[in-house]
Amino acid sequence: MSLSKTQSKRLASLLAVMSGETLPEPHLSEAVELGLVAKLYRGNISLTEKGLDEKNRLCTLAGLNIKYLSESKNNATTGSKMASQICGGNTGTENQEGKAGGSS
Repeated sequence: MSLSKTQSKRLASLLAVMSGETLPEPHLSEAVELGLVAKLYRGNISLTEKGLDEKNRLCTLAGLNIKYLSESKNNATTGSKMASQICGGNTGTENQEGKAGGSS
């Protein structure tokens, strides 16, 4: 199922907040008004519990699986280990190309 224009705009706003991107004032004001985003100290913004639920709902409707790392840690132990590896945890491999480029 595809998202409506309103749902797409709302999901984009929530994902921008999650990733620390700047958000245009009209979109930010709407999200704050709906209780999805909270303005914190020094202008920082964060998703509220309601915003997190809405993000999960819209992602499910769009067929996406986008989570904070802290959300992944709430999963079962095996799920957490997989999420850690996917999100950049040490998997025992190193970037040989980067080492070769730095020693030239």
